[in-house]
Amino acid sequence: QASKIRPDIINGYHLIPKGINSLIAAQLTGSKCIISIIGGIVEIETYSRIKWFLKRVNLLALKKADLITTKGSVVNAYLNEHNILSSKILIYNGAIDLSQFYFDPSVPKKIDVVFAGVFRNLKGPDRVLRIVALLKKDFPAIKACLIGEGYLFQSSVTLAKKLYISENVYFTGQN
Repeated sequence: QASKIRPDIINGYHLIPKGINSLIAAQLTGSKCIISIIGGIVEIETYSRIKWFLKRVNLLALKKADLITTKGSVVNAYLNEHNILSSKILIYNGAIDLSQFYFDPSVPKKIDVVFAGVFRNLKGPDRVLRIVALLKKDFPAIKACLIGEGYLFQSSVTLAKKLYISENVYFTGQN
């Protein structure tokens, strides 16, 4: 697709495989490449048995990327120690500036909380359901929509029943 569209920027999250794939696609299409490291130093060094090799590949990919986004200064320092220019590293932690948002309970909404992701432990659909259950104490009409599929989908539906929030939660599957 990238060869037809010729995007200005291609962004890959995680080095293997998406970051490296985005670098290759960017080079093939003449696009700029951003690699976003969201897993910390371990994402670069890996847990693989061929760790020494993959670390070298990852560092080479990062050196060739036009921009690298990280979640903080620890990774930035690590990248600097490995001769990656600080001018192409940007801390972007994904935090939300809550001062820009406000909650007005008098404004009716169809959905108050949205989860979109794979239903697996790392993504935490169960945590979202527990949060909705806590919020329901103060906001009985709260509505949440959980979008996605995965091995925890059915247990999430069951958990919503156990937490007495089934009427507050919509499970849409992957739409």
